Amino acid sequence: MRDETNRSAGRSWGPEQVQSLTEAEKQGQSEPHCKALFDLSPQPIAVTELETGRLLEVNRKFCELSGYEAHEVIGRPTWEIGIIAREDRAQFAEVLARVGEVRGLPMRFFNRYGKAFETMVFARIIEIGAEPVVTTVVLDLTEQKQLETQLAHAHKMEALGTLAGGVAHDFNNILMIVGGLASLGRQEAGQSRAVADLLEGIEAQVRSAAALTRQLLTFAGSGTCDMAPTDLGQLVTRTTGMFARTHKGIAVEVTCAPDAWTAAVDGPRIEQMLLNLYVNAAHAMAGGGWLRVSLRNAVLDEPTARARGVEPGRYVELTVSDTGTGMDEATRVRVFEPFFTTKEIGRGTGLGLASVYGIVKNHGGTIDVWSEPGVGTRFDIHLPVSRSAAALDAATPERLHKGRGVVLIVDDEEVVGRVTEAMVRELGYNALVARSGPEAVALFRQRGDEIDLVLLDMVMPTMSGAQVFEELNKIRPGVAVLLVSGHAAPAEMSDVLGRGCRGLLQKPFGLQELSARLASMLAEQQRS
Repeated sequence: MRDETNRSAGRSWGPEQVQSLTEAEKQGQSEPHCKALFDLSPQPIAVTELETGRLLEVNRKFCELSGYEAHEVIGRPTWEIGIIAREDRAQFAEVLARVGEVRGLPMRFFNRYGKAFETMVFARIIEIGAEPVVTTVVLDLTEQKQLETQLAHAHKMEALGTLAGGVAHDFNNILMIVGGLASLGRQEAGQSRAVADLLEGIEAQVRSAAALTRQLLTFAGSGTCDMAPTDLGQLVTRTTGMFARTHKGIAVEVTCAPDAWTAAVDGPRIEQMLLNLYVNAAHAMAGGGWLRVSLRNAVLDEPTARARGVEPGRYVELTVSDTGTGMDEATRVRVFEPFFTTKEIGRGTGLGLASVYGIVKNHGGTIDVWSEPGVGTRFDIHLPVSRSAAALDAATPERLHKGRGVVLIVDDEEVVGRVTEAMVRELGYNALVARSGPEAVALFRQRGDEIDLVLLDMVMPTMSGAQVFEELNKIRPGVAVLLVSGHAAPAEMSDVLGRGCRGLLQKPFGLQELSARLASMLAEQQRS
């Protein structure tokens, strides 16, 4: 593979000299079956003339990688074919001349269609028929590099998800305090309509901020999902129809395989995911274009699934592509990061695609993005065919339900605990407050007979909500516990709910929602 422009230099190799490779084997000048092993090698191998760089022999794998037939390249120098970048050829030639061999030199290899491969090259000068030739072995690392990039990106997104979940947890506690105080203030406003309206405005803003944290929790993989077997074809058709009616300048094409498998998904969240992708595509096609959505069956094999951090098996593949402006590589690798946006200030929060990523991960799926400036963008999503999860959603009530009884509030955040206590007392209940898991267990052991219901925070230091629930259940099996969470892993919540916990109340919650949940749980307890 020498980069020599003087093609007439050195000895001229013709068909009879190329044939000498095989003749050398017959005459015992090489190992038996050398030619057979040459062709059977799983790595591309080429033999080139030392002085001119002309190809003398290539094996079957070399032809597969380059896209050329052997007769198309034999007798031609590598520089003329263009399979190696000029700067890489120069480095190869320099190392070969200085050392006499090349060991693990990174090089870019191009096939006849211009597709680039990341390779590592090994070469050595040997003699065949008293003539020096270069034997080169090419190790194709393209797939390995792609898998390494995907794995590194997955680790980065996991770290960002952990950070986003922590931010959402702290922010939800703040919203819990603000919203709780506003709810209590409205009850004390009396006849002052003006004060009540101001407090109601605060509550409305708390709800808006809570929606923002839900998006963060979705990205973090900590949002709650209500899974059910779903016909994704109908869901795709419905959401694309909604989009098409409001975006007349964009042509929409939908292709759904009639035999597409049914997946267990949270329908509203998948709709949200698709609409976020459609809106993202619309922003990239301000002057019009094509939005194409397809649904088909797919099977991820072991290497592919392992690289994506999921289990191998059957998946439903959703593809959403557009013919918009596309993205460069620097933008593409950051596209799922929370708060990252290419829109001008005020036009986007940077959470749309972060939410998409979180929804896919919550479903145990994978998402990949391809994009090229001026060409468009494509998102490939794989959702597992079957997945089970607990139903964790609860309806928001419309009026206050007051009651009687004793409620144990367990929360490590002192101000959150005080506000929750005030809300519980406003609803007519008596309240006990524990600031930690061990304190809650000790208090329940002493006064468990008085306590009708426990409001238990899931995320606490020293002793988690799950551990506290286990200890309370030992003291009094069947104890009525309502989990309270601003951020917790869905698997952990599902596990506690599956062991007898009565439900989940997501922070921040208002007085009305709290009143309905307490009344419902105590009524159920009385019936049993």
